[in-house]
Amino acid sequence: MAQLTYQQVLSDHYEETGKTVLVVSQEYEEEIPAEDKNKHPELENQEAFQKFGGTRNEIGLSPPKHQDNTIYSVTYKTKDTKLNVINIDSKFRQNYLTTQSTNFTFNFGRELKNIISMRISGLEIPNTNYIFMASKYNTSFIITANNVSKTITIPDGNYENPYDFIEKIQEILDLLFPVEKFKITIDIPTSKITITNETSTIFSMDFTTPLTLIREYDNSIGFNMGFRGIIYSGEDSYTATAIVDTIGSNYLFLSLGEDYPVITQYHNNTMFIAFAKILVDAEKNAILYENGSNTITKEYFFQQPVNMRSIHIKLYDAHQEIVNLQGMDFSFTLELLEITNHSLYESVRTILHNE
Repeated sequence: MAQLTYQQVLSDHYEETGKTVLVVSQEYEEEIPAEDKNKHPELENQEAFQKFGGTRNEIGLSPPKHQDNTIYSVTYKTKDTKLNVINIDSKFRQNYLTTQSTNFTFNFGRELKNIISMRISGLEIPNTNYIFMASKYNTSFIITANNVSKTITIPDGNYENPYDFIEKIQEILDLLFPVEKFKITIDIPTSKITITNETSTIFSMDFTTPLTLIREYDNSIGFNMGFRGIIYSGEDSYTATAIVDTIGSNYLFLSLGEDYPVITQYHNNTMFIAFAKILVDAEKNAILYENGSNTITKEYFFQQPVNMRSIHIKLYDAHQEIVNLQGMDFSFTLELLEITNHSLYESVRTILHNE
């Protein structure tokens, strides 16, 4: 049976008693137990019906409570804390001309005390770092034909697609080898590069760099071209074993200092830590916007309340190399949760002390 409304119950009562205008007090004909008074047989939930539901202008409501996500599960009222929301923009850094936008120290306007958590809620990064740079050892390789060795070197920068990439290599091959007819092509179905000497002359390719001695990947322009070997010889044509890569890594790391580890990265039997992993899903020369809504953690809970005056900011790649935004700046929003209630502060300290 559907639950009746308060108005429907009154209407039924008035119809049965004939009192349609005024309800007057009356004596019960016989004593009725208190628990049975004011009951209606058609009400399913007697207690909910008799419970005062408040007015439209309630006052004095308790502030909402918040439970943190630490292992201690401290529950507190929101009025006991203060959220400091800080915009950090590298163009406002100290010593602008002598520091990098991706490696600098940011000083807070005042000492922030009793901070219990730190979170990134937004990021704005221009995707302007170069994929190909001489400093990355991925802009040149050596071709030897008829006992003559030439170094093919492409300019630093980004290439919009693989076809622009091989067009630049072809341009340099034509310039350096006017007699031999070298041809670089991409097979459309496989997206793999082939370099051929159309005069059928045997030649060799050497992709050796300082990085090939210490790691097996991302170590030369050959890796970007899809060649996984270091030296190729004895043939007049070579086809890459992997597809061409002009996109580069699809993520970056943001560090706010070694004291705040959230993300751990392993490579070459070593480990380094970062505060956040940032997915690169914007095209080159576009702005990467991150509103903190993805599933990658960007929040750190301190083991005890701390005071903070500054943080050291670094933006680097998967090899822990500082990213060069080519003169561009980036920004992000940092949220610092501060304890403002002394009792809550002591409670947190007590919990940590007893652990």
